Amino acid sequence: GRRMVRLVDYDPRGALLTERAVPGTPIVEWVLAGRHEEATREVCDVAEAIHAAGVASNTPVGLSKRRAGKSSDPARDAGLDRALLEEASRVREALVASQSDACFIHGDLHFNNVVLDAERGWIAIDPQGSVRERAFEMSFMFSRVASAAGWNFPVTAVDRCTRVVSERLGLDRDRLVAWIFVESMRLAVWAAHRGEPTESF
Repeated sequence: GRRMVRLVDYDPRGALLTERAVPGTPIVEWVLAGRHEEATREVCDVAEAIHAAGVASNTPVGLSKRRAGKSSDPARDAGLDRALLEEASRVREALVASQSDACFIHGDLHFNNVVLDAERGWIAIDPQGSVRERAFEMSFMFSRVASAAGWNFPVTAVDRCTRVVSERLGLDRDRLVAWIFVESMRLAVWAAHRGEPTESF
């Protein structure tokens, strides 16, 4: 896409060789400077261009179980609230069962993966690729905030920025927030499994 890093070559086993964005400054620097809503608007513009590609009507929608906010090994969920994990699993099941508006998505679109290119402006790097609903894609910006130590993104800014995403892309804000909850819990499980702190989630 016109707002995605260009593919130079690939290995069928999964490796991608892409162009280098110059200067490659990540938009997370705006977030760190307190420019939350400006950064969010730019990421929305990038997402809109990526999502415009659409998909064929018979393309299957991704339903990977690895996205669930539930661990396959509950005994290792040390420090996590069991009720929250179970609620995340229930919410995810309801979201998956009712998702629509499916299109091609970047698959890991967040503030560290949108960088400045001198020729094309803000573009997305490190594409994963999938077919999902747009609210799922846009939840990554916020679920990854909790897992990045030192990010200056208070709850009030999250509230304002989810409204920006909803208004700019025409998304159901409640559904966006639900996906943020599910993805945040999934990342918390991963952190617990790696022995990392989970308090920020």
